[in-house]
Amino acid sequence: MEVISTLSWKDYLLKVDYLKHSVQEDKKEQLLNISDFLFRGQANADWKLQTTLERHGQNQYSIQRYYRDMDSAHRKIGNVLHEAPSFQPDVIINGDGCFPRWADCLPNYEFMAYLRHHGFPSPLLDWTQSHYIAAFFAFHKPPQNSREVAIFCYQEYCGDGKMSTSLRPRIRSMGHYAAIHPRHLIQQSEYTFCFHQMEGEYRFTSHEDTFAAVEERQDRLVKITIPIAERELAMSELHRMNITPYTIYQTADALLETVSNEIFYHI
Repeated sequence: MEVISTLSWKDYLLKVDYLKHSVQEDKKEQLLNISDFLFRGQANADWKLQTTLERHGQNQYSIQRYYRDMDSAHRKIGNVLHEAPSFQPDVIINGDGCFPRWADCLPNYEFMAYLRHHGFPSPLLDWTQSHYIAAFFAFHKPPQNSREVAIFCYQEYCGDGKMSTSLRPRIRSMGHYAAIHPRHLIQQSEYTFCFHQMEGEYRFTSHEDTFAAVEERQDRLVKITIPIAERELAMSELHRMNITPYTIYQTADALLETVSNEIFYHI
C-alpha cells in the first residue's frame, strides 16, 4: 500500500487528479485490464480497512455459513420489508479445490448489499466512484481523537490479468449496476469482497491482510491522509457541490442536519 500524506484539502484534490490522470494515460497505452479508481473515506487515518462483519469480530467467516445467516435474515424480514431484493436459498457454495465460478457473480449479491445498507454485518466493503463522496464520509463525523482522515483509492486491474489460485486470498469488485437501494445510486457505490479457501471451504477474509500481500500490477491501494483541521473547508466545498447529509442519506434527520449546518455553521 502506498501512503500519501497531504497538508491540505487542495493538496488532496491535486493528488487524486494526478492518480486519475495516470489511469487515463495507462488506458491510452493498453486496451484492456485498466480499472478506474474506487474511493473509500474513513474518519480516522489509523483505522484499518474492515468490513462490518469483521468489526463484529467475525474474520475468516465461512461463506456457506454466511449464506445460511442471510437465509435466516430473509425469513425474518421478508414479510415486513417488501422492497428487499429476492433471495434464492438453494444456492450452495462449497470448496471443491477449484477456483470458484461464483466469484465473478456472487449469488444473491443484491440482497447481501441490501442487508449491508441497513446495518446487517456484511463481508462487503463499500466504496464509491467519487473521491468527493469518499471525502464526505471521511469528514462527516470524525471521532474526537482523529488527527487525520484517510481516503483509500483502490484500483483492481492495473494492466495485467489477476494472478490467483483457490488457496490464495483474492479481492473481487462487484460493479456499480445493481438494484439494491436508492442510496446505492446516490452514493455511487460499489462493493468488494475478499475470500480464500481454508480447510476445505471458502471463507470471507481480511481485505487489509490481502492488500499487504498482493503482487504488483493488481489490487493497487493508495492511502491519502488529510489533516482534520481541513474539515470545515472540505465540508463547505462539498456542500456547494450539493454533497450534504441529506443528499447522501435522504432522511428527515439528515435534512435537518443539513439545514442546521447552513444556519449555525454557515456550511
